[in-house]
This record gives sequence, C-alpha cells and structure tokens, in this order.
Amino acid sequence: IHLKEKGYAFLDLNIERETISEINEEFRKEIKQMTVPADGRLEISSINNKNFYNKLASTKNVFNSEIIQILEYYYQASFKLLNTHIYRTINISKDDGQEAFGSTEYWHNDSSTVDSLKLFILLNDTEEKNGPMHLIDKNDTRKIIKNGFSKYKEGVSNGVIENKCNVIKFVGNAGSALIADTNVCLHRGDIPEPSFYRDMLVFYLSVSDNPFKGIVDEDCVKEQYYGFKRLLN
Repeated sequence: IHLKEKGYAFLDLNIERETISEINEEFRKEIKQMTVPADGRLEISSINNKNFYNKLASTKNVFNSEIIQILEYYYQASFKLLNTHIYRTINISKDDGQEAFGSTEYWHNDSSTVDSLKLFILLNDTEEKNGPMHLIDKNDTRKIIKNGFSKYKEGVSNGVIENKCNVIKFVGNAGSALIADTNVCLHRGDIPEPSFYRDMLVFYLSVSDNPFKGIVDEDCVKEQYYGFKRLLN
C-alpha cells in the first residue's frame, strides 16, 4: 500500500546475513581488479554481461518468498528482472568540478517505463557518513516538477527540495531493503565522508506475464529504456 501511495517502501525484512556476506566477498574480489573512476563510483552491471551472475552468483539468493510475494502483490501479476547492478560509492572532492557518481549526486528521476521498479539492498551498514541514498515521495515530486525542475538548478543538494520536502534517507544495517519507483520519486546519492563508502545492490524490475522462477543468466542482462528511447522499443 505504501509503495503505491508514496512510490517507495522500506521492506520489513532483512536479507539473510550469510547471503550478504557471500555477495560482499564476491564483490570485493571483483573491485580489487578495478581502477577507481574519477566520479567515485565502482560499478559492475549485468547489462550485456552474462558473466555477471557467474562472478556474483550469490546475488541470485536475494529473491526469497517474501520479496516475491511483495512484488507480485504490487503488480497484481508476475514480474521479471531486467538487470542487476552492484556498486561502491566513495568520497570525491568537488573542487575539481568532477560530477560524483555519473551526476547522480543531483536530484533526478529515471524516466524509464511506467511499470519499472528498483529493489535496493544495502551491503554495508549505512549511516549519514556513508553518503546514503536520498529520496522524496511521488506527491512531493509532483509538486517540485509542476513548479519547474532543472537537475542542475533545483536538483542541487541542500536546495529547494531539502527546504520544501520531506527527504527520506536510506540508512540501516547491511541487508536492509527498499523498493522504489524511481521514475516518480526524485532521488539522489549523497557523497560519503572521507574514508567512508557505501555498497549497494540494485535490481531493475518490470511486470511480466510469466511467473518469476529466479534469476536466469541470459534473461537478466537487458538494458532498460530511458527517455525518448523507450518510445522506440
């Protein structure tokens, strides 16, 4: 009910500690081989990448019966997984003009298909110092956008949204879960304090005619469609 009314919902459950530990172990093994990008976001995506679910096999264990039931209740149908992302955001200095995390430090929405949802899982204990995800509900989002909205003007942190809206922050223990319609809820990622970071697992979901039977590697590597592109597919 909260998800339909507000556009987001914190799930009253935690993913099993063993599953989170296994995902973290696999993820940390992979990022050891990566160079930290200038925007401070180390990300691995399943889009066009079938090896994702081989190297990060434990991500398949997240979809327990509770989560499946919640998603099926929301859709009043079944659902499918389009792709999976796992990333670490670290502290970045803005003195050099670099936009953090591919500019997702600014308030924005995803402008994807209307049936899409994102399931977010915290992989490390997350507080203010870790730079948590921020979001506002869809009603506040409507008001902000109705009055005119520019990502690089009203979308700056500590600006109009913080002053006029109830900002929700995704903080909690590792394994905490959030479902959000990021098309109708403005959201942003905060910048962690120096020496802190935030690890997140994200599943991109859509409605389906077929029952969900778990993650199938070759079926969960599709790109989602944004903006004008979605009208052409």
